[in-house]
Parts: sequence; structure tokens; C-alpha cells
Amino acid sequence: MGATTSPSVIPDPAEVLELALGLADVAASVLRDRPSDLGATAKSTPTDVVTVMDKAAERVILDGLRGARPDDAIVSEESPA
Repeated sequence: MGATTSPSVIPDPAEVLELALGLADVAASVLRDRPSDLGATAKSTPTDVVTVMDKAAERVILDGLRGARPDDAIVSEESPA
């Protein structure tokens, strides 16, 4: 995966793409190995659900982003970044 850059430097789009594709591949591996019980719970409304798989995939992505780009801000859907 790509090198970390300082926040004042615009990252190389190819490096960011490489990072995104790598993290998506790892998250997909997590999602392919799902449990029979997804542990779905409601978030803000009864129709806005989150599963253990949502959280697991997001954790892989957030951890990878923090590791590769520790100075970047992250906005996430399921958990505070």
C-alpha cells in the first residue's frame, strides 16, 4: 500500500487508489466469511440497521486507513472514526 504523506501535501491519486483497492479486498474477505447470525441492530430508526459484518468490514478499513494515513481525517458510517 502507498506511503503516508503529510496533510498539507496532496496525495498521489494512484497511491490512494492502491490503498482503497487493497483495503476493499481485505474487507471483502471478511464479508465472505460471515456468521449465520448477523447480529443486526437498529441504529437511528428501525429501518436503519447495522450488522456485525458492517462493523467488521468498517473496522478493517478504518484500521488500514489510520495505519497508512495517520494524519488524514476520517468520516465513517457505523462508528466514530
